[in-house]
Amino acid sequence: MKLFLTTFLLLNLAVFGKHQWVQEEAILKTEDDKTFVLRIDEAQKEKDWSEVIDLCDELLETVIKAENKVKTLVIKGIALKEQGENEEAFDTFQAAIDRYPMYMKFNEAVTYQKDIADLEYEKIKDSDSIFTNRQPVIDMYKKIVNNAPFADNAPSILLRVAIIQKDDDQVAEAIQSYRTIVKRYRTTAEAGYARINLAQHYINLLDKIEGDQKLIDGAKSELILFTQQFKSHPMLTEAKRRLKQIYNIEAQRLYLLAIFYNRQETPHYRPEAAKRYLYKLLIEFGDSEFKDQAQKLLKSVDVEYQANIVDNSEKIRKEAKEAELKITLPPEATDKSKRKILIPQGKSDKFLLPVEDLDLTPLENNENEKSEDKNEKK
Repeated sequence: MKLFLTTFLLLNLAVFGKHQWVQEEAILKTEDDKTFVLRIDEAQKEKDWSEVIDLCDELLETVIKAENKVKTLVIKGIALKEQGENEEAFDTFQAAIDRYPMYMKFNEAVTYQKDIADLEYEKIKDSDSIFTNRQPVIDMYKKIVNNAPFADNAPSILLRVAIIQKDDDQVAEAIQSYRTIVKRYRTTAEAGYARINLAQHYINLLDKIEGDQKLIDGAKSELILFTQQFKSHPMLTEAKRRLKQIYNIEAQRLYLLAIFYNRQETPHYRPEAAKRYLYKLLIEFGDSEFKDQAQKLLKSVDVEYQANIVDNSEKIRKEAKEAELKITLPPEATDKSKRKILIPQGKSDKFLLPVEDLDLTPLENNENEKSEDKNEKK
């Protein structure tokens, strides 16, 4: 009898080792001389996913140890995914992550979640129907980023979230996602795409909110920072084109104001004001499409006009602007060996990669970011 029990336990422990189970009474319970582990294993081999799910549900009611609970949840999640019940499968993996992060292969569960989210994304990515529900996909991707914020693909996933939100007319949410990318993943190519989309958002609003200088400043700031940070990026040419578009918008506004104040037949005739606007245009936006028109009008308004004043001012302005906006990356940006490791690889089961201090570029727009942080706290 003692020999039989010893053989029985050894066989079961071999199965436990294979499946990373931990021995406890609920696991040893038999039916038709087969333990739960063996019955689940056979159902998996036969791809009887309904049976796998039923066995897992039954086991979850009696199993006590965390290692066995999380293993059962993962097996159930895989079975649900194989049956095409993607949302329930995703939630099952999330339950395992939320409840037992230290007792599981964390990156394996997050990878399954990413596969499920991608499958759901394929169903809605080309749909233009007003009845398309994109929110479940958005929620899945956001949870993945929250689960593994330091993963290599976290920036691209969050960028996809922003794009889906935009397609779903969730404009405020998309803008927040873009801003999160810029703040959290400053040195990535995705941060460049986020800046471009933020700038385009401000430009689009100009058609609805005529003459809002904050929108112009916002777009210009994002585009200037983009061109200063990224010397090689798929959107670099487009960024320069849009920056020129912004400069032309500002130059046109100044030119039209100058014309408005230079009309002698009207009560608001103010030649000094017209002169100031024209000088401002030539000094600050000397490369705009309105340069020649502004010079011609200024010569008629200011009889003492001197071109060298404008030229010297433009030179000084450019040098000051370049010095102000020049971004100097620290050594850690290009030399990984100099980066500060917050959590070394292998020291935590929660993160896919070693956790590094990724904030490698200086903060820009400090005043804007402080006001944003205050608003977020409110």
